[in-house]
Amino acid sequence: MEKESKRLVNCATLATCLVLIVLVYSTLFQSNDTINLADLKLHGNEGGYRLSDSRIIADAVDPKEFLLRRLVRGDDRVQFESSGFSCHTDVHSEVFIANKPVRIFNKGLTVYVPYDHQPQVTRTVKPYARKEDETAMKLVSPVQIVHGNSTSNPPPGCNNTHNVTAVVFSSKGFTGNVFHEFNEIIIPLFITTRHFRSRLKFVITDYQLQWAQKYNRVLSHLSGYDVINPDDGSVHCFPGAVIGLKYHNNLALNITDIPGGYSMFDFKHFLKESYNLKIDHVSGIKKPVLMLISRSKTRRFLNEEEMMEMMEELGFQVTRAEPERMSNLDEFAEVVNSCSVMVGAHGAGLTNEIFLPTGAVMVQVVPLTLEWAATKYFGEPAKAMGLQYLEYKIEPEESSLFDTYGKDHPVISDPESVISKGYYAHRLQRKAGEISLNVASFIVMPSIGNSFSIQLSCDTMITRRWDCAVGQSVFICMLEQNLDALKTAVVELNHLRNDVMTKVIISEELHQLKWLDQVEGWLSRALTMINEADLLISESPQHIKQSCMGGCCSLIPESSLKFGKQIAEMYQEVKKQQSKGDFITVADKAPLPLATKRPTVPTVGLVSTMFGAVNCPLQEEQVGIIGLCGLGGVGKTNLLNQIINRFLDTPNDFNQVIGVVVSQDLQIEKVQDEIGKTIGFLDGAWKHKMIDEKPSDIFNILLPLPTQRNSLKIIFTTRLIEVCFQMEAHKKIKVECLQQAEALKLFFNKVGAEILDRHPNIRKLAETMTEECGGLPLALITIGQAMSSKKTPGELKYAMKALRQSAASVFPGIGKRMFPQLKFSYDCLPDERVRSCFLYCCLFPSGFPIRKIELIHCWIGEGLLDQHTNLSSVRNQGEYILGSLIDACLLEDVRSDIVKMHDVIRDVALWITSESEMDKFCVKAGMQLKEQPVVEIWEDLKRVSLMGNQIESLIQIVCPNLLTLFLGKNDLKVIINDFFNFRPKLKVLDLSFNINLDELPVGIAKLVSLEHLNLSFTGLKTLPVELKVLENLQYLNIEHT
Repeated sequence: MEKESKRLVNCATLATCLVLIVLVYSTLFQSNDTINLADLKLHGNEGGYRLSDSRIIADAVDPKEFLLRRLVRGDDRVQFESSGFSCHTDVHSEVFIANKPVRIFNKGLTVYVPYDHQPQVTRTVKPYARKEDETAMKLVSPVQIVHGNSTSNPPPGCNNTHNVTAVVFSSKGFTGNVFHEFNEIIIPLFITTRHFRSRLKFVITDYQLQWAQKYNRVLSHLSGYDVINPDDGSVHCFPGAVIGLKYHNNLALNITDIPGGYSMFDFKHFLKESYNLKIDHVSGIKKPVLMLISRSKTRRFLNEEEMMEMMEELGFQVTRAEPERMSNLDEFAEVVNSCSVMVGAHGAGLTNEIFLPTGAVMVQVVPLTLEWAATKYFGEPAKAMGLQYLEYKIEPEESSLFDTYGKDHPVISDPESVISKGYYAHRLQRKAGEISLNVASFIVMPSIGNSFSIQLSCDTMITRRWDCAVGQSVFICMLEQNLDALKTAVVELNHLRNDVMTKVIISEELHQLKWLDQVEGWLSRALTMINEADLLISESPQHIKQSCMGGCCSLIPESSLKFGKQIAEMYQEVKKQQSKGDFITVADKAPLPLATKRPTVPTVGLVSTMFGAVNCPLQEEQVGIIGLCGLGGVGKTNLLNQIINRFLDTPNDFNQVIGVVVSQDLQIEKVQDEIGKTIGFLDGAWKHKMIDEKPSDIFNILLPLPTQRNSLKIIFTTRLIEVCFQMEAHKKIKVECLQQAEALKLFFNKVGAEILDRHPNIRKLAETMTEECGGLPLALITIGQAMSSKKTPGELKYAMKALRQSAASVFPGIGKRMFPQLKFSYDCLPDERVRSCFLYCCLFPSGFPIRKIELIHCWIGEGLLDQHTNLSSVRNQGEYILGSLIDACLLEDVRSDIVKMHDVIRDVALWITSESEMDKFCVKAGMQLKEQPVVEIWEDLKRVSLMGNQIESLIQIVCPNLLTLFLGKNDLKVIINDFFNFRPKLKVLDLSFNINLDELPVGIAKLVSLEHLNLSFTGLKTLPVELKVLENLQYLNIEHT
């Protein structure tokens, strides 16, 4: 009996221990403050029962130690139990745990932990769970832990004393990215603190208010106390502390290594409580809701609207989640919880799958080379969360990487080789891709389609039967028949459009007629309709698959009904468009453009002298083409404009006067094309015409017009008499320079009466200078303007000397001493900087409209302007220099944003550069060159302009001193990789308007001095990564590229 009794006692005692254990837990977790269980004894036999992980606990239970000990394992626990602290380190994390009173001095982020058995030592912990990532850890402030005997270095006194454990962690690192926020803070925080049942206090280093507000619900459900911001600089005392968080896994929890054995389901339940989420299982969602995760930068969908339409047609209510919407987690978590399907490309946004109800579908679109990351980061965690997980691995053609690298690049053909090069090479590649999802391929994937269909509720089945019973079901029942009819109608419309287009081409090419506006409109609408119909037809297979009950019912009735209506409506529109395409006439003669008044400059004697010479031929019936020829700057264009304006202002028998200004370097073909354009010819009409065919073609087209006497006259201007012969001009009129009296009057007008009357000798000097100008109006105006600033006879005498000294050369065809005379205006410019800016303008083709802002930026790139602290100041200097050149009549102010350099002035500038020993130019602009010119002195050149030609390829040349290279407005298709070698000084490079140039060579990285790069209006699809090494690049223009 005694033994039995003893056994009974032992059993009773054991039962009592189990009850007491329950009481210990219950009391511990319900207490409002520190629980003192020092007097609590668990008696069994003489030694008493000790409960731990092996069911032993100390005779006197310390609840803080009990909770902290759950965070340590193995050797760390041995150290913890023997010394009261432990420091765990692995590849991801470093966590210091103290079961001793600690003082946290916020001012220096220093934690004092007393330990009398060893000298004081200092160790550093960065409390963020991504230790292996240097980039993240650089953002995290270190916490200094001073541990040991504090006799010689006592800690500061406490400002605030707390009776709960402190948990110290950083909110920096990769915060802002929800994937990292959950993996490196939120989940580790849950693992560390959940079993404390809110009996702890958070100390957040690198405190960010926005982050704390975003995760306020999580923090408040893990701790019943306010967060401590170390910025307060005070000293806080705690009975124990955890410093740092332990990284666990990607959106996952290992149940064997977690205090309390929490799982992912426990974590989801915790989030459900924190965010007050209502739906546990997807079956609680009445109507299927699909969330599309939208990315704003890398790996974004380029056809989101199309994807959403497809999803809506499948019967889903679609909600799009943009990054800014996801940032408000309090509201967004509830939205996600109401969804039955989530679709998104691999990226941080998919972290929100954690809020989906159990049983929901998560579809991850996997970009190229990211299969492993997609599965590990989101696929496996989704399954652990109780979600249905699907992947859609895109084809290379669906990625922008295909266009960027091409099908033969390792990124496309051998992605494993990119991954093998290391994390950062792989990361650089994967960040670049964007996705154009093939919705047809996406939805027909068996796993995708099946998972979408299972989301339909039983209510949908009732809706299906009802839709089959009502009248609108005809669109579903007749879908296949209407689809066949639409296909046939589209083919017929396409044939009809081709027939009409053929008639238009014949009328345009052979008869130089202009197609009618109604025909052009019909062709445009027909093409648009064909494309829309083809797109609709391409979507039909998925809707046919949805049909049931012999085609009169659908698995997704709403989608099929909508599609059936679209097919029927499109068929009616196509047939209607067909009926409108029966044109009797498709083209007619192009009406001549209405004449408009032209800008003119006041002249002396020019119009009165020459108008009679021009007017008489205009009255002669047999004269149709009149050519005005003469020196550059003699006033041909101004005379032509005066004549046109006079006919506009006075009654006459002319229907139209067409004026064409021809620069000296333009070919006869250009002259004819300019006339053809003005009278309404289309490019196709003249493409294959020979030069000697075009004059007769002009009259063949124009003669059938309604005629009166002298119904058609063409007047053109040119410097070359040869052009008059080539244009078969009926009358050739030479515009002569002014006579001495008229020249003197014009010159005096420009100098000004105030200057002329200052001294008797000034007028005589002015007369001498007029003779030097040879009656050329441009020279008279230019030099007269320059002389207007000379106020004394001495200044004029010096100017005369400078003018005569520069007249050292004679230039045939331009006029005796023409260039040296005009160079006087150049010499009178304020300083060498302005003169250099002027010479720079001759790099543009003759008569070229130069954009002011582009010119100024070229000056800046070459260093012709002063260095200023801001762009506005240096632009102002450029505007000032432009104004000086315009005032000196060296540039023409065409428009508020455009200037031009007169041909003669440009010739003067080219002559000046040819005489220079320092600044060598090579200007072959606008010369219709097919190939790169051969130049013997490439090594000496500083500025080269080959713009405005037809050059398709370039050869290697050595130009060690080259500063500016203009290659714009050519037909460049490719630039060899070595072309940019041996150009260490190149600062300005213009490749604009090369529409067929779709790639830059990697050799552009050799242009180490480049400051100005113009790539506007090119065919480039991407910029080479080598541009990043061009550290001096200040200006990059990619407009319309």
